[in-house]
Amino acid sequence: MGTNRKKWLRWPTPPFLGVKYAADLGLDTERFDQDLRSHRGSGRIAEDVESADRSGVADTPTFFVNGRLHHGAYDITGLSAAVRAARERAAADARRDR
Repeated sequence: MGTNRKKWLRWPTPPFLGVKYAADLGLDTERFDQDLRSHRGSGRIAEDVESADRSGVADTPTFFVNGRLHHGAYDITGLSAAVRAARERAAADARRDR
């Protein structure tokens, strides 16, 4: 969805497409279709979207490392460096709090 998230959220999912995905996953397609048509779960989705907005999430994927939004590369090198830096900050904080 990324930067087009708000536009995509306004578009209803074609029921046949959602049911096809549900069938591919082995889900109960009748229940899935009923839940989709009744908007079951829409409150939870709205909460997740609001939480993402508050957290500064603008695109997918988005990574947080130890509660901080990761701005670097999303490859193993960039994420590993972010984890090492977070571990070092946590260790420094723990030494300071003694």
